[in-house]
Amino acid sequence: SGGGVAGGAAGLAGMGGIQPNPEGVPADYQLFIDQSFAEASSLSQLKFADPQDWMHQTTDGGFVEATGATYAPPHASPDSLAIFFEQKFGAFVLDAEVMQTNPSGGHRDFCVAWAMESPSRFYYAHIAEAHDAVAHNIHIVLDADRTAITKTNTPGFAWGTNEWHQLRLTRSATGDMAVYMDGSAMPILTASDTRLGSGYVGFGSIGDKGRVRNVKLWAPSSEKAPAGFFAAK
Repeated sequence: SGGGVAGGAAGLAGMGGIQPNPEGVPADYQLFIDQSFAEASSLSQLKFADPQDWMHQTTDGGFVEATGATYAPPHASPDSLAIFFEQKFGAFVLDAEVMQTNPSGGHRDFCVAWAMESPSRFYYAHIAEAHDAVAHNIHIVLDADRTAITKTNTPGFAWGTNEWHQLRLTRSATGDMAVYMDGSAMPILTASDTRLGSGYVGFGSIGDKGRVRNVKLWAPSSEKAPAGFFAAK
């Protein structure tokens, strides 16, 4: 685990050859993001809806943490967001370790966003302890308040206390999307939608707090186009 954005498969050269992709990652996908967040300098890979809502910690191997929710989005959607702002992705497989840090109350949610074209156009998964009309769903924000597009869901996800969980998000070229937790073969959330194309990926929350570390993203290609929205830390 290290820092930075790898330049595709070439970024693994010089490490004894190219390593095979993990199970579930297509063989022709390249590793474009490989960020442990061990170092404070890793925040330079991110832009934030509101930088004061995020901080870096060196404990526990290092992580980035959403600590507040002061951002006012243009439409009902996460009020805390951080994105990898340097490149856009269409299809991809995203792995990350995440921890929900609210002790109780509310939905106890954490969110992952993708295909973000702007703060008004993106998908996000709201992973929460209980499913309802807005919680524990996959949503689209399309120049309007979030709309749930969930196809299948579980009753909720048990975050526990001070527990890291392994998240995997997949998006296919045909628009199928799925969220898996802790290595389960069965997704906790699925959806299928093609209204948005390539965009930025990131993490956030709605009124809650959470941590992220060890982020990896594989994709068939990326579009290098730095985001013209949000702010650097």
